[in-house]
Amino acid sequence: MIFLLLTLTVTSLICSPVDSNVYVNKCCKFNEVLVRDELVCKAVNTTINWKEKYLTFKETPGTNELLQGLPANWKLQEKIRPNCEYSQYLQRMHSFVGFENGSMYVSELGETKDPSSFCLDVNIVLVRLRIQSGVRVNRCCGKHAAYSEIKRSCEHNSTDNRTISVPQDTVVYERFPNCSSLVLAGKLADSKILEDGSLELSVSKTVLPQDGYCLEFIKENSDDSASIFACKQYIADAVATKIEPDIRFTLYPIALMFSVIFLAATLIAGFLLPASHHVLHWRCQTNHVLCLLLGDIFLCIVQFSGHKIQGLTCTMMAVAMHFLFLAAFFWLNTMCFNIWWTFSVCKGGQWKCIKGQCDIWGDSHVKTFDGVRYDFQGDCSYTLVEGQVGFDKISVSFKKTKLPNTKHLRRIIVTDHYLFTTIKIYDAGVDIFWDKNTWVYVKLDEAWQNRIKGLCGNFNCNKHDDLDGGQPTEGPHNPVMAYVDRWKTEAEYHLEYVNKLLGTH
Repeated sequence: MIFLLLTLTVTSLICSPVDSNVYVNKCCKFNEVLVRDELVCKAVNTTINWKEKYLTFKETPGTNELLQGLPANWKLQEKIRPNCEYSQYLQRMHSFVGFENGSMYVSELGETKDPSSFCLDVNIVLVRLRIQSGVRVNRCCGKHAAYSEIKRSCEHNSTDNRTISVPQDTVVYERFPNCSSLVLAGKLADSKILEDGSLELSVSKTVLPQDGYCLEFIKENSDDSASIFACKQYIADAVATKIEPDIRFTLYPIALMFSVIFLAATLIAGFLLPASHHVLHWRCQTNHVLCLLLGDIFLCIVQFSGHKIQGLTCTMMAVAMHFLFLAAFFWLNTMCFNIWWTFSVCKGGQWKCIKGQCDIWGDSHVKTFDGVRYDFQGDCSYTLVEGQVGFDKISVSFKKTKLPNTKHLRRIIVTDHYLFTTIKIYDAGVDIFWDKNTWVYVKLDEAWQNRIKGLCGNFNCNKHDDLDGGQPTEGPHNPVMAYVDRWKTEAEYHLEYVNKLLGTH
């Protein structure tokens, strides 16, 4: 009888199933998620996909691998949180890795936690703090870790042995403060930790409560002074009440607004002169002004906004301004080089002009192709430019006439705008502008050098022989008038001869 009972007992132990599941705590119910800011549970209607948030360390004979999702033997227990105080760690690029024994590696903390010391939810893990006696000061990322401004998260580094200098009998806890947004509030070396664990900022004299900040080193900085990460609401209150406004940050954007207005007017004026749109100089100028205009607009917005622009928006605006001002500097250099190349080039050790422009305006003021300026009084019709290059022959006279019909001509384009008229002769290097009143200019390419004559000079890059060697003077014997009279049109000479015969002139 005793032998039979022993046999039944052993058989029962062998056949009983072994529970291989590991029970892990979920912070909220199965149909709820944990909200970070208030650390309260909120009901959801969708099914939680753990594969998008967590990784599993799978250990098999001969190889180890990371799989998406929670370990298969984990069984979640709903609405159980760690006892006592806990710190929250956010999910950042699979920063939580679970093991089949129920423990979890928290990369921001750089430690592995057992199932009883944490609870998990969709994108957050609450980890129990190591409770110690004394005044508490929070360290954001923990020992052997630092905060990366590039990745905007904590990074564990076993070789980082920097320690935060705190007063005696002060306990350093590894946790972030429970607030919705954190901002950098300076360096610990420039501030003071008070007896109750609060922190006084030296610049604004703001006192941050014990749970309103944490201290941590910045990974990208090599100094030994920890930075202060403060809850934004405390810093915002300090800025509003203790920092006096600076009048400069009001005057700067106002001045920038005036600059924007003038730059916009420059762009509009350029677009209203289509005769110069084909010129490289105009394109360079337009791009330069446009880059300055946009850069000043962004800078004006930043100056007006102050500290309101932060994060990615601040970074993107800074990159945009940097690019626009560099582009404006590039186009300015291109424009300067184009001006130099357009008007002069070095040949045989001497500078020679390669393009020329003659202007005539008012009553009657002339600037020749070679840069000589002179004035004269005359009521006749005059030849401004006359010359020939190959089969191309031009003659521009200064007189009242109707514009010819050039629709049947392929090389000559006459464009009648509302305020001015432009004439362009393709393949001949001739451009003429007339404002329909008293301003005319003629532009010629290098091919016309030493091949023209008229009131505009001979275009040989020598200003001393434009007026046959004579210099403008005042009085009845001004040699300029003798030069000007030579370029009266043929019809004017005939009219003068008739007037003399009739005695009316």
